[in-house]
Amino acid sequence: MELRLLVPASPELQSPGPSIDLDGQRWILTEPLDVNGGDIPPYVCVSYVWGKDTMPNLNPFHPDIPMSSRTHSVVCATVRSIRPSAIWVDAFCIPPSPVVTRRATLESMGYIYGHAKCVVAVLSPHSFSAVLEMSRVRNPDETKFYLLDILEKDSWVESIWTYQEIVNNTEIFFIGEDSGGAVLEGPLAARRRYPKLDAFEDLVADWRCDLPCSRCAAGIISNLDRRVYDDKKNYFYSMIGAVADTPSGRSTASTVDSLAEKFMSICERKGDYSFIFTSTPRDERPGYRWRPRPGMVRALITYRCEGERLEGVREGDNIMLKDIIIARRAPSVNSNGISYIREWLKLGKNAEYETDEILALFLQALRTLDFTGSQHYITTDDGAFFPQNEISQDTPVLIYISRSLRYANFGAPGLAVIGEGQHKVYIPGVFAGFRDVESQSEILL
Repeated sequence: MELRLLVPASPELQSPGPSIDLDGQRWILTEPLDVNGGDIPPYVCVSYVWGKDTMPNLNPFHPDIPMSSRTHSVVCATVRSIRPSAIWVDAFCIPPSPVVTRRATLESMGYIYGHAKCVVAVLSPHSFSAVLEMSRVRNPDETKFYLLDILEKDSWVESIWTYQEIVNNTEIFFIGEDSGGAVLEGPLAARRRYPKLDAFEDLVADWRCDLPCSRCAAGIISNLDRRVYDDKKNYFYSMIGAVADTPSGRSTASTVDSLAEKFMSICERKGDYSFIFTSTPRDERPGYRWRPRPGMVRALITYRCEGERLEGVREGDNIMLKDIIIARRAPSVNSNGISYIREWLKLGKNAEYETDEILALFLQALRTLDFTGSQHYITTDDGAFFPQNEISQDTPVLIYISRSLRYANFGAPGLAVIGEGQHKVYIPGVFAGFRDVESQSEILL
């Protein structure tokens, strides 16, 4: 990777090289800094969205590369509001060539944002005014929904890059593009009306609760599935940035499949196998049939997945997963399990519903969370498993439910296993109900 920073030019040194005027001061780009133990000055990272308007031939450091029409005003707002001594911003600091260095830098966003002094999120004037007004609301009952409507439409809230830019740092400032103020405030949202803000709420929860690059892969995938990107590769650059906090060396990953493979390999090296809980079809290679096929990975549901990781270790062509609860088919769900689902659905204790009606209502709720799996579920003693693929009612099956990961208030991701030996079939899915956290096993896939 390559790390360069914008820094103020010394008045006594009239450098003949390219420079840019930022809020009345001349700034220049440093030479590449040593990321392997070198002296890197404190710097701030700028988080913003380019938008559709680009400006050719106006980038003073890379004249052949177009830049966003917002870049100059966004960086000026950062200088005016934060008074940083050094700045990292994509348009100026990502090298356009050579290609391998550019790719390695894009894969190193976790390192770049994680090592910054702080991240400055620059919102549009309209959105920043809405955030300021929301920050003054002290009574939740006074929430003004038109303000949430403004933020729901903001391109920064829905951007694929926003996730890894924010969660990898412990300090963030929100400023407006035309304002000198700063606010640290996170809006809440109702999922159906504000799906993008719902993803933003989960982002803020990850930022507050996790150390940089420590959140589980399943949670990252769930959040990024609710974001917008114009290039499938950017989806993986953002995911890699969210899990990897070290600089990337010479990158050979140039396709979506190779970037997907790199993301899963990084997760495996970290001992987190939660990426198996996706709706993506399984790999057909021997020894990898439990694994998603390299390519676009999609969350089982776009709902916050909590927990640090699904711990596992490689054993030859297999993996040993830890903290697993094993469930089996049962004729019906017991009262303890069904009560968890009733409570999450907010059905009320006095409302009369049959178990089948409750599970049908739960499947409807899963559909609102973008679940694309089978309409037929498998009942266990403590809950119900909703598989991604169809499983016939007479097929013997074991269900492995994660003990370390959870969907808040109703269950956890799981994996159905059919068959034996080399002929095993692995089907991911969603478990709803009671999890006996005292019961745990290690299983070999």
